[in-house]
Amino acid sequence: MELFLFLVAAVLLILFLFSSTLPTPLEEEEEVWDSTEVRLESLLQGVMDPRAEIRERYRNRILAMGPHIIPRLMNIYSQELFLSQNQIRILRLQELLLDFGLRVVPPLLDLLWEEGDDPYVVEGVVVLLRQVGTPSLGLIMDKFRPAFAPHLAPLFREWGSPALREMINAFRAKPHEKIWHQLIVHFGEQATAPLCEAVDTWDGEAQQQAYLLLAQIADEDALPYYQQGLKSEHPLVRAECAFALGKVGSPALLQELLPLLQDDDLRVRCKTLPAIALLQQPEAIEPLLNHLAGLTEPADLQEHILCAVALSDLGVPSDESLIEKALDAHQPSIRLLAFELLRAVHVDTRLKQLEELLWDPDWKMVQQAIEMLLSIRSPKTAEIFLTCLEALHPDEPRFEVIEKALISLQEHATLPLMKRCKEPTSPLAIIALHIIIQGNDLRGLEHVLSLLHHSEEPELEWEVDPSEFLAYLERMAGQRDELLAVLKTFQETYPQSSLRPVLTQFAEPLPPAFAGSGSLSLETQTPGG
Repeated sequence: MELFLFLVAAVLLILFLFSSTLPTPLEEEEEVWDSTEVRLESLLQGVMDPRAEIRERYRNRILAMGPHIIPRLMNIYSQELFLSQNQIRILRLQELLLDFGLRVVPPLLDLLWEEGDDPYVVEGVVVLLRQVGTPSLGLIMDKFRPAFAPHLAPLFREWGSPALREMINAFRAKPHEKIWHQLIVHFGEQATAPLCEAVDTWDGEAQQQAYLLLAQIADEDALPYYQQGLKSEHPLVRAECAFALGKVGSPALLQELLPLLQDDDLRVRCKTLPAIALLQQPEAIEPLLNHLAGLTEPADLQEHILCAVALSDLGVPSDESLIEKALDAHQPSIRLLAFELLRAVHVDTRLKQLEELLWDPDWKMVQQAIEMLLSIRSPKTAEIFLTCLEALHPDEPRFEVIEKALISLQEHATLPLMKRCKEPTSPLAIIALHIIIQGNDLRGLEHVLSLLHHSEEPELEWEVDPSEFLAYLERMAGQRDELLAVLKTFQETYPQSSLRPVLTQFAEPLPPAFAGSGSLSLETQTPGG
């Protein structure tokens, strides 16, 4: 009995020791993965061979490994796109992936979802999808995510009708998903016919959304549908169809729009007013004035403002007090209407109001104010931006946005910037310096040189990129005589400046009749302060 127990214990011990040396399922999977990776990488080296027959042999070996190899190939492809170094390797990987046909589409979409913030990966995915072509549309729709839209919208437009048909089908299944609205609208007039068919054959919510989308396209070929939509039981359809008629722009449509000013729904009336203004018909003035006289404030403030804007578009001066009433409103949509009223007032009044709006707590209002200021390209606009920058801390998000707006004013900002450059210790001096050297206005060069010269003083620390300063000089080399005059004056004023040898070396190669067509360069380091 004791011998039997000893033998059982010995067998169990042997089994235990043997089992401990065996790999776990996870370890087995990792070993298989590692061995596959090693083999795949070895085969890929053959695919890179310059000899076609060798490449073909190794490519066939990889294809023989089956579709399960696609995720591994996709990982390698992603890495190569990220590194973006070996274009030949990327091309060979693309050829391999395409050999798997439609099976490659789902992994490509997974890659786009995981690494869609990398432009190289996005380009690599789109290149392959483009080559797979329209047969991939069904698979794309099955795995489509809104985040794909900006990347795939251009590809859908290239594919034309087949892609549009898939969009329409997806739209019908989920008419409330705005992503389909956005994608279909990108097809423009090409989407008119299928949407008209949808209005005729669909029903319920899908038909209503198709009507709204058709109105958004505003195609003259859909004019009968817009006229029919004015009688819809859905206020949104009536509203959007009214606006579409305005965008179509036929003067004869005015008589169809005027009755909608008496519509029971505010949304319809508010869409009809700008539609009437778009037609630009003087005979609309009297009905609009009558409509305005019948409105009461503040209950009808939105409608009141839109009617005033419509009349202003037709040449009737608006009441400037409406601007303040709009800005004092609580609803953001009404506050934004103030910009429509501002377009009609005198430019000085507009600039003053826009300067105040740069400090509005609503970021949308600030963005609209900046956009409108940029449409008034003048030194006064630059002064407004500079005054705002002086009161802001450089770390504030508003600072960077307004600085970019100031740069975009280019030569219109030069004179106001020069005023700031006169005093090197001014908080805006360095900003003025950077903005001037990104332009091409010779008037600012004297002040730039003066600031760079003063940057040698210990208390002044200018972080100026030498290449930017050099590029600024090169852009003005076509104005040879004026440029040399400024450089000469500077060298006479500051004969001991460290800039002197660099500027001399820059000026010497300038030919007498230099026309600005060549490229200039300095061998000596340009001072960076």
